[in-house]
Amino acid sequence: MLKREIARLTRERNSQADRANALQSKLAILRYDDAPVVPPLVPQAMVDSDELAALRASLAAKDALIRGLFQSTSWKLTAPVRALAAWLGRGKPPIMEAAIQATTLSPRAFAGQSPIPDAAGLVRSAERLAAKTHQAPTTAGRGVVLVVADFLPLYDQQSGGLRLKTLMALICALEWDVVFCSFTPAEQSPGPLATEAGRLRYENALREIGVSRFLYGNEDARAYLAQSGRDVRYAFISFPSIAMAFIPLVRLHCPWARILYDMVDFHYLRMSREAELIGDPTLRAAAEATLAQELSCIATADLTFAVTEDEKAALLRHAPDAVIDVLPNVFDMPADEPPGPAGRRDLLFVGGFWHKPNGDAVRWFVKEIWPELHREMPDLVFRVVGANADADILAFDAMPNIEILGFVPDLTELQRTSRVFVAPLRYGAGMKGKVGQSLAHGLPVVATPVGAEGMALEHGVNIMVAETPQDFARQVIQLVRDDALWLALQKQGRALIADTLSTDVVRRKLGDILRD
Repeated sequence: MLKREIARLTRERNSQADRANALQSKLAILRYDDAPVVPPLVPQAMVDSDELAALRASLAAKDALIRGLFQSTSWKLTAPVRALAAWLGRGKPPIMEAAIQATTLSPRAFAGQSPIPDAAGLVRSAERLAAKTHQAPTTAGRGVVLVVADFLPLYDQQSGGLRLKTLMALICALEWDVVFCSFTPAEQSPGPLATEAGRLRYENALREIGVSRFLYGNEDARAYLAQSGRDVRYAFISFPSIAMAFIPLVRLHCPWARILYDMVDFHYLRMSREAELIGDPTLRAAAEATLAQELSCIATADLTFAVTEDEKAALLRHAPDAVIDVLPNVFDMPADEPPGPAGRRDLLFVGGFWHKPNGDAVRWFVKEIWPELHREMPDLVFRVVGANADADILAFDAMPNIEILGFVPDLTELQRTSRVFVAPLRYGAGMKGKVGQSLAHGLPVVATPVGAEGMALEHGVNIMVAETPQDFARQVIQLVRDDALWLALQKQGRALIADTLSTDVVRRKLGDILRD
């Protein structure tokens, strides 16, 4: 209920804001270039002026009331659905709903015969309300883009972290002030972020690209938004559980800000694929619950980002009226040409093992595909890179010609010397960063259909795709032995990434989305 009600209130408020902006632009045409006052206006323009003043008053009053609603002592951010549903229930409007409705202007007031009385007084009252609740945004600079994610992006361990870091760099390059908020409090951060030195290392990497400030947890976010929320123009929020918690907080402190919900991947799709693969009805039920959560976030946000066109289409089947755009993975293209096939050897897989599909992919590859490859090509080595491998993945290191390397901070040498990258993913969703990164660096890929999805890749043109273990092994052997095929895939794979998923392409996309 919270998602629907906030979406309704926000749509009403934003509709009024759009009308106010249009009127302000219209009236600005009638002003003298340097005149401090409005010259005499035609009758319709006088009505427009009154309407604009009344709209400003209504917006400020509505914002103040919404802020009061959320800041009341009975409000619990962790249970906003019940609270707002109670206040905006069916039947006779409660006091708060009546108060909000009282700030909604009647269209009849702008018919010309019934101008709003004492518009200037309404504006002064609204300005006092806005001042008390820190509603008036400043006009210096382009403003703030608040980026909210689970924790600091582990750009050297997770493809999702690398994507987020690259997107933040592009936003900074567009001259926005980027503030990063970790949903996880600093003392609860995982892995290398658990220590102050680890957090500082990743913070410094973000400072180098222009991120100006770091927040940790709800309390930090509340304090920042209460003090500086007037400067936030966009809130870029990743993951459904985080969006559920932070969208009300942003709406509370800066209701003018546009909320951009970044799905990262379609979690329902990934979970339902896993449930189907392993036959788990409990996981299938969890997937359905996640779908409801994702659709709620989509309904509440101003704009939702899917990572692929396929996932956008799937989402629109569930929510035909949703406002969804595609913001894909983004890849830096190396400046120098990658080496050709001469001297390259062996197979490479990269993936952090926090992400369950990566562990499943390596286990399936070793058990179902590797035996045939090892029989056919006994000198071939399979190298696995990725942090947080569990015991059964680490145990593969004892097998002949399999090397479990763990976390490798710089993949350049492996990307330049490996012969084939393998992506044997059996389930997942979104766009696979490991595949795009390999193609960008000139390392041809053999993947399952799940591993290849989302990038408009074509089998035999820019990637090799195989569904069964036997076919996968055959495709790897062919790519190891056939230099002509290898060179063709390298050339076309790099071209596809440069043309569709490079930083230059995504920078233009973000520039169109993030407007003053």
